[in-house]
Amino acid sequence: VGSSYTALRHAVASGLAVTPLPRGLLSAGLAEVRTGLPPLPESELVARFGAGASLTSARRLVDVVEAELAG
Repeated sequence: VGSSYTALRHAVASGLAVTPLPRGLLSAGLAEVRTGLPPLPESELVARFGAGASLTSARRLVDVVEAELAG
């Protein structure tokens, strides 16, 4: 468990762990593993906005992330 991608990447690069990361974060010292691991559980993306209307830009960002995750 880590509080940032950087912390997770360092643990993986040190050989202490495996973790699901976006392919865009694959860097030197890391390798993609496609076999031998159990399937990942389903997850949920939650976006929370403060009281009142959400910013158009924030709503657009959520839409882009949803579209990317949908594949």
